[in-house]
Amino acid sequence: MNFDNIEDFGCDIKSLHDLCNHQFGMKSMPSSEIASGRTHKWFRSEVILVHPAVINKGHWDETVNRLGDRILPGWDCALLCHYRPGVGMKRHRDHPVFEPLVALVNIGRATFCIDTQGL
Repeated sequence: MNFDNIEDFGCDIKSLHDLCNHQFGMKSMPSSEIASGRTHKWFRSEVILVHPAVINKGHWDETVNRLGDRILPGWDCALLCHYRPGVGMKRHRDHPVFEPLVALVNIGRATFCIDTQGL
């Protein structure tokens, strides 16, 4: 499923950008080999990416909840990530806890490779 406009979900891009830029409690992942230098915050459920995954209660935000319900009814968790300029994520395969479906909302510039072969 590919959507062109966030407005289709009842959320304008400025409001979403403001929500993301005014988050408190963003955590870093100092030991991550995949996403070093990023900060993040989990909503609804927090997933600790170990094997097997540990699931904890995440943060609650009404706007994130409504947007999640509209984009992917029945969603379990949302991860807000912030990457400073020059920081990125290495090519990787998502943790199996996220199978069979991941939805991605990006506000900003990014290059994504979605490939089910060769990882």
